[in-house]
Amino acid sequence: MVSEHKLFDCTLKSLAEIRAWMRLVLEKGGSTPKSGQFILAIDELCTNAIEHQGDGDCMCNLSIKLTRSLNNYSAEITYSGKEFNLSSYDSLEIEELKEIGRKGGLGIRFIKNIVDDIKYQYHDNVNQYVLVKNF
Repeated sequence: MVSEHKLFDCTLKSLAEIRAWMRLVLEKGGSTPKSGQFILAIDELCTNAIEHQGDGDCMCNLSIKLTRSLNNYSAEITYSGKEFNLSSYDSLEIEELKEIGRKGGLGIRFIKNIVDDIKYQYHDNVNQYVLVKNF
């Protein structure tokens, strides 16, 4: 099992660094075709967290712990800010989004389609997600 933890600035500028770090960590345990999908899902969650916590440049840290076990990848993502439970959010169907002309909402659908399990907790102004992707 490979497991690593790192803190990142909660800014849009950090996203490239987050993606590069995730690739390095997941490759240590042997890359699979699903590792790229998992990285995209985490990237989307981090992007949403950063963009929706303020103006895309909030004054907090984004904590990510990645683990690769024999059967899955998991990511624990923690940050301070407004509560947003992704796992209970019902995104609209793509046709509904097109009809009403809404540009957002696809990222949540994307994350839910990629990962196999999403757990969420909110306590004392801290959001914590655990995403799991089986392989």
